[in-house]
Amino acid sequence: MKLFFLALIILELCLLMIAISRVSPFIDLNPTVRAYDAWQKNPTTENEARWLREKASLQRKQLFENICIYTFLAVNSAGLIALLRKFGKQKKLHV
Repeated sequence: MKLFFLALIILELCLLMIAISRVSPFIDLNPTVRAYDAWQKNPTTENEARWLREKASLQRKQLFENICIYTFLAVNSAGLIALLRKFGKQKKLHV
């Protein structure tokens, strides 16, 4: 039980680091960067349209990632609180 509690705390810290950081370990930025670079070097309507598609795609990916991370944070926090309450009740019973 204590090992599970420790694992939840470590998971919570990892999720917090991912949520706070601006760099995502799950999203590949290369297509977006390439599209932006092509648009800056050759500002045509086709390159601008490709850049805007890539930018919108990146924003959708970031939104999905944020929803997943914050959902996992909420569930993990609820699990930690439940375990803390269980530990508190066990100590009261033993005293």
